[in-house]
Amino acid sequence: MNIVPACARPTSTVRAMARTMQLGSVAELPAAPCLASRIETGIGIDAAMLSLVHASERLVGAAVAARTVRCRVRAAGVVLELDAPSLEAIEPQRRAELAGEVGAIFAGAGLARTVNFAPYRNGSAFLVASDERA
Repeated sequence: MNIVPACARPTSTVRAMARTMQLGSVAELPAAPCLASRIETGIGIDAAMLSLVHASERLVGAAVAARTVRCRVRAAGVVLELDAPSLEAIEPQRRAELAGEVGAIFAGAGLARTVNFAPYRNGSAFLVASDERA
């Protein structure tokens, strides 16, 4: 089975190809953007950084059973983005604990960063509100 021709095709085409190849369960998997998309432009990307992002997303996802978890590495720190219902369900004390645990993941690699939470918005990885630019 050769799936290389699926490269550079729209998701709908890749999903249809998977169903044709009797890979129905794979065809319906949710899209998972590349971990490198979590790193703000201008910040170096390497395997170690991607590992920190992945570990942080797994930790938070397991702790709160969120539908969507994105760990964004920005110049100003780390932002954990969760789908709105999951984010709203986390008590402030638990948010602080999770922020500390994720902060420790980065600090353990020599990358001390502040950690904050924000609601996830599809397609808004590094949009910054005008009041944040000042």
